[in-house]
Amino acid sequence: MHRRTLLATLGAGTAGVLAGCAAPTARTDETVGDVDWLDGETLDTERLSTTHAETLETAGSFELFSTAETEHDGGTEPSRWLPSQEYEAAFESERQRQYLRQEMGGGDEREVFEVYVDGSAAFRRERWGENATTDRWSIDRPDAFFTREFEIEATTGVRGVGGWNMRVVDRAAEIDGHPAVHLDADSFTGDAGIPETVDEATATMLVTGAGVVRLLEQQWEGEHDGQAAIVEVDIAFEGIGETTIEEPEWVTDMRA
Repeated sequence: MHRRTLLATLGAGTAGVLAGCAAPTARTDETVGDVDWLDGETLDTERLSTTHAETLETAGSFELFSTAETEHDGGTEPSRWLPSQEYEAAFESERQRQYLRQEMGGGDEREVFEVYVDGSAAFRRERWGENATTDRWSIDRPDAFFTREFEIEATTGVRGVGGWNMRVVDRAAEIDGHPAVHLDADSFTGDAGIPETVDEATATMLVTGAGVVRLLEQQWEGEHDGQAAIVEVDIAFEGIGETTIEEPEWVTDMRA
């Protein structure tokens, strides 16, 4: 229905802190003790994915921010390539509102795709250069639709960290004033998808004691479609239980 790129299905990427998103600023006197998503000093990926999703569901709202920065050394774009882009999604269960935005390209070639859903009413806008198209439609079974979309976006990137050798670096990291666990990885054995062959890879995670992945950073270097390639994808979850979505002006204009 709306466009979701490989950001939602990549091994789970990140590297470099998202502008405007929380980042570890210091250590705290509080430490994260025994949690069921850690097995000693290693990560239990399945348990973390479940805990993260359940916590967001209980909270009822969140914002997801992601950026992808990609490079290849050839003159032509490889096949099945992930272009550099920005992606954000916001969900508010109380009013069954959701907003998705994807921005790709650069300069005059920038393309922006937006979807806003309010209950059973859905609106789409796509802009490129000075051009724009809009559309609106009605959603059957809006409750089921919202639940499905919420679950998909709530676990973006999180379910794919199983390919990493994540290990605890610090149980007293701090993010937004809350204690968090800092984990790092320097080896990836999963399927990154892009690049096809991974030669070097690194990853970093920050997870709150409640099991919410606040920041996920990954980078893959290798070969894709015969070209050297670097893929960096940043994912951050914000506004847990505090997100409210206001109707965009372009939607109000469409309703008029």
